[in-house]
Amino acid sequence: MNATPDRRRCILLALDNPDASRGLLALLEDAGCRVDCVTSGAAAMEAVRSNAYGLALMATELPGLDGLEASRRIRELPGDGGSIPIVAIGAGEDSDRQAACLAAGIDLCLADVPDQLSGLLDSWLQDPATLDMKVLERLESDTSPEAMPRLLATFRRETARRVAAVSRLRSAQDMHALQREAHSLKSSAGTFGAASLQQLARDLESSCRDGADGPAGELAAALVDHWACVVRALARYPHDR
Repeated sequence: MNATPDRRRCILLALDNPDASRGLLALLEDAGCRVDCVTSGAAAMEAVRSNAYGLALMATELPGLDGLEASRRIRELPGDGGSIPIVAIGAGEDSDRQAACLAAGIDLCLADVPDQLSGLLDSWLQDPATLDMKVLERLESDTSPEAMPRLLATFRRETARRVAAVSRLRSAQDMHALQREAHSLKSSAGTFGAASLQQLARDLESSCRDGADGPAGELAAALVDHWACVVRALARYPHDR
């Protein structure tokens, strides 16, 4: 697949289940995406090395090199390939399994793949999430240009962990714990110029405090979907300066 002006629509699908692959491929193509399909972790790593994708959808269980190890190796690639947003499909809601995905460099885990992927795609293709460059420039001035890659990588890793917690807590309807995660997300998102993520976290925190289960669930789902767009913006930094 060659690079296109709208890289968001260039997607890698790494999945070795033919029936599931056909269903997800139809969903992606109906949304106007151009999709490359591979069936092994080694092929996924080579595809990312050789092509310009906006997003990788990675099954955790793949023959040979599994999805987690493939993700680890992709993160070691130089250039844009190493920072590609990676979404795990079929990771389930088990906290240990999700923690293993996040430790491998995966940004987001989908448990209920068709439903969650549909919402994620809506956000991914329509949400123009950007980072506030003035906020990041102030952060760089307060630290150093050399420190920024490490700080942004830490923010990306820690926020992925909190977003995974938001997703689980939403399913468990644990409003108190969800409020705590939203509060932490609100603070860190503001520090790194992710204003739209910060607003979603602020609204979620308020909804949980008010005990509004319905709106809180909707806001949590929107926050999870939006996170992938923030990752896309993080992957583009500092090119968008």
